[in-house]
Amino acid sequence: MLERLRGLPLPLLAGANWRERVIGAFGALLGIGLSGLISTLVAGDPGMGLLLAAPIGASAVLVFIVPSSPLGQPWPVIGGNVVSTLAGIAAAHWLGHGALAAGVAVSVAIVGMSAARCLHPSGGGSALLGVVGGPAVLAHGYAFA
Repeated sequence: MLERLRGLPLPLLAGANWRERVIGAFGALLGIGLSGLISTLVAGDPGMGLLLAAPIGASAVLVFIVPSSPLGQPWPVIGGNVVSTLAGIAAAHWLGHGALAAGVAVSVAIVGMSAARCLHPSGGGSALLGVVGGPAVLAHGYAFA
């Protein structure tokens, strides 16, 4: 199977050499670990750090591997995730935890991030987290953002 894949034309990865990517991967390891530790300490719940894994993991790729990207700058990363999480929690409060709430959360997050000029790809995951995060997220309410 791998032999057949070897002949396929693969796109070149732009933006960094392997050394920079390994350093970025180590930075992501530290960043994700620190985020998980802080969220566990603040929330007092080890599972809370796991809830943040998806959106923060997506942000880590931009921040540590493509740091010059406009989407990986501090304001889009922080603002985009906060705006999106607020949208998700609001959608969950108003519409419950179903597919409609998830769709509304992501669409409101996109509009909110655009209005605040903090568009960030992992904001979609943060919005969904507000809807599907369950009791742990709802217990914290809007302060979860």
